[in-house]
Amino acid sequence: MTLASDHGAPAATATPPAPPRFNPFTRAYADDPYPTLAALRSRRPVLPVAGCDGRDWVVTGQAALRHALSHPDVGVDDLPARVNRAAAEAGASPSLHTLAHHLGHWLFFMDGASHRALRGLLAPIGRRDAMVAHRARLTDLADRSIDALARTLDHTGGVDLVPDLAAPYVFQANALVLGLDRDMPADACHLGGSDGAWAWASHASRLFDIFTQPMPPRRLNAIADAAAALDAPIAAALATGDVDADPARAAPLPALLRRGLDAHRLTREAATALVVMMLAVGQDTAQNLIANAIAALFAAPDQARRLTARPDLAAAAARECARYDSPVQMIVRRTERPLALGGEAIAAGERLFLMLGAANRDPATVNAPDRLWLAREDASLLPFGHGPHFCLGAQAALVQTECLLAALARRDFWARHRLEASERLRAPHLRGFARLCVRPSD
Repeated sequence: MTLASDHGAPAATATPPAPPRFNPFTRAYADDPYPTLAALRSRRPVLPVAGCDGRDWVVTGQAALRHALSHPDVGVDDLPARVNRAAAEAGASPSLHTLAHHLGHWLFFMDGASHRALRGLLAPIGRRDAMVAHRARLTDLADRSIDALARTLDHTGGVDLVPDLAAPYVFQANALVLGLDRDMPADACHLGGSDGAWAWASHASRLFDIFTQPMPPRRLNAIADAAAALDAPIAAALATGDVDADPARAAPLPALLRRGLDAHRLTREAATALVVMMLAVGQDTAQNLIANAIAALFAAPDQARRLTARPDLAAAAARECARYDSPVQMIVRRTERPLALGGEAIAAGERLFLMLGAANRDPATVNAPDRLWLAREDASLLPFGHGPHFCLGAQAALVQTECLLAALARRDFWARHRLEASERLRAPHLRGFARLCVRPSD
């Protein structure tokens, strides 16, 4: 398009504005992404940005995000293929090629009939009643975890709630609800300090780093090594898990997978990959939900006092904290065919960055979205996704968080302690803490 100046002379041809830059890797974004996400949403809820391979889209509006997650023309990310290419180009270790092959069995990267069949096989572990059945044992684990934390506090005067509470508690809780607890090594039963369950939790958590792309082969190899460390207990669980005769019962994960193996619906490699997936995803989701919830309640003392007075509100607190500060912030999808989304025309093969953290604070659908409010009645399960890929472990994460928050509330934790220092994770797909340090109140 050619413009004319006020004096009639021809002006330069106008250049279309470049897509806005969106950098979720900065320290400022890691510390607080919500102002940036709100600004993007106010501009357009589906916004084109410059990507590595052309045009990408950042989706911050809740309605558009829900539509994308349930639309048949929106497919899963091609991460396994990209990891395999990176491994081949870098001459990476054989274990990394094995990891890339395993990723192809993760539910995140499956679609269609194979995904539906596997979801159907694993459906019993995703039911809330299955998780609630574990509440007494999870409550006992929460109490023992906090007792171990108190002993560390007495000895050191301060603790980091990530390695000293959230991570080991979640690793053992996941092993319990998935039916893997009897097959874990003995040191995985140690609750406190920098070893034991914390070390095993670190292996599980490191696997979720695979979503932070691109990354150098050195980090990819570290993820492959973490997966290899989990192979032995997983193999033991698959070899010894009892197959329950009643399919209506909430069977443990090894029993469900054994059914698939016995019916020749699964290979042993696929079964192992699925257990690795459940441990990895369950670790980071619940661990970061717990840490975010504890920090959010320190920042909202009125809500902490409300929970302390009413520990029975812990289930509502877990749901609201998941909405308020979502542990999973971003899901990547790719369009398989041209798509109209949020008033935008998106071509086939373009990537969608679906910002769950932004959608959970969309004022078009959430009342007072930037307020932590335990009495909220419009809480949803959107923090765990939507559509056919809704998180299979959502109820596990919520019930684990509920049991730990209730145990902390019964001990008046927020009044008796103060935050000393914290450091946020720098991972655009996750929101949590690398460090969350507390001391007793003066």
